[in-house]
Amino acid sequence: MGGLRSALLDEPLHRAVTREAESGLSYFGSWILHPVAVELLESLVSQGGYSRILFSPHEALHLFPLHLTPFRDGILADHFTVTVLPSLECLFSGSRAAEAKAGGVSVVACAAGGLGVGLPEEPSLHEQAERIAGLFGSRPLTGDNATPDAALDVLGAARYLHLAAHGVPDHDAPLFSRVYLAGGQLHAYEVLERDLRGVELVTLSACESALLRYDFFDNLHGLVPAFLRAGARAVVGALWPVEPDVAVTFFGELYAHLAAGVDQVAAFRAAQNTARERHPNYRDWGGFSYFGR
Repeated sequence: MGGLRSALLDEPLHRAVTREAESGLSYFGSWILHPVAVELLESLVSQGGYSRILFSPHEALHLFPLHLTPFRDGILADHFTVTVLPSLECLFSGSRAAEAKAGGVSVVACAAGGLGVGLPEEPSLHEQAERIAGLFGSRPLTGDNATPDAALDVLGAARYLHLAAHGVPDHDAPLFSRVYLAGGQLHAYEVLERDLRGVELVTLSACESALLRYDFFDNLHGLVPAFLRAGARAVVGALWPVEPDVAVTFFGELYAHLAAGVDQVAAFRAAQNTARERHPNYRDWGGFSYFGR
């Protein structure tokens, strides 16, 4: 899987994806779409009316971009909205959900670098935050105000939560996977201590925010599982580093559709399609994944 990831991030030149990555996608895709599954999907496409596939992967396939799985003369994302059910627990989140918020979005963004770990300042994160907050008539938490404590205070305060900052997964201690905010870090274990049962969608505009770790029993750990386990119904994150202009396009489109009243899966699909039109390389638009119900 590490080799596929490297190949996906390579410059594809005049192609949407390198030949090496294309070969890797076909290899791992064969684990998923065996002949019986292909026959079923072919019949669904022929019948029409089926637009979404919900995968529940296991072990290394948690790290695989399932929407890029080869199918017909293209990929699954050409025909379906592909989302991920990371655990069966997510199926029952509605039964324990607190009352959903009527509307609104909490936006936290920090453009500063990674506090001495060599991450550069990224001003586009503030641009992203201002645009998204403006769609809902709210004010983002940015600059020196975007501290870890302030971010923890707004977790669960609105229907949607958007977090834009540098992110680093911790492969050895995934509960210490983190995003860098003003003067400190927000860790996965801190998210677990919050009640997010009224939050319908969390979006993480942070590099590798969707990288997960799994244990012997296939339990998941990291930022995305932390938000889901804290009660959020769904999380959108990135499987690998994504260029700032791509993230601005993707999350701007996603929230524009949410503000217009589109449901979140359809909003994700619309954002994915727009990002793909403007940035057709797989390493750009293909990094975003949707987890949860």
